[in-house]
Amino acid sequence: MELDNIDIENLAIVLNKNTTLSRFSKLIENKEKIIRALIMANILTSENFFEQYANNSELLVSNTMLDKSIVDLLASFLSFYKYKTRKIKEYTSIGVDNITKLMDYGIISTKDIIYRCDTSKKRKLVAHATEVSECVIERAVCLSDISRLPGIKDIRASLYYDCGFISMKNIAIQEPKEFIDKVSKFIKANNIEKKPPLNKEISTQIAWAKVYKELIK
Repeated sequence: MELDNIDIENLAIVLNKNTTLSRFSKLIENKEKIIRALIMANILTSENFFEQYANNSELLVSNTMLDKSIVDLLASFLSFYKYKTRKIKEYTSIGVDNITKLMDYGIISTKDIIYRCDTSKKRKLVAHATEVSECVIERAVCLSDISRLPGIKDIRASLYYDCGFISMKNIAIQEPKEFIDKVSKFIKANNIEKKPPLNKEISTQIAWAKVYKELIK
């Protein structure tokens, strides 16, 4: 399952000033050249890139004819935004008792629940086995899926979910300003102590939502 594997051609979507930290500006300036060089070298996904970079970075530099500094910076960029699995016990919004039941069943991390609950059939089986309701299982897997995006943990994921942004697809089609407005209105209407995302934050998350594969069915 491709938790964070992206197509190299889609680097163009995430490498922009409004979605990328300034320390990666060289990648933004050279993104078209980088994408073209990688594809010409038959490096079509971020997974392909990491495999070749780990095996022989010098050969990767030679095959792509990119400067080593650019290749190293790209590795740093992709590593920085790489999916980081989190412990399910951090997701207290699904309820402490439910977390305990899931952990007793062997679901310890967000990666576990994505793998084991990515289809309706699997969610029903887990709900039956753990005695955790299907709606809670669905919420847990959606929060875990949303948390694949940069900077998202339980607080932010649960806020987005409660606002109706329950999947990569939902988030990918949003515009930053409209997204912030919707979240701000939800916070005000429900009088909750949470903050909407900043423009660059949600712009980055929307960009990555566009390039990540849809996993939950």
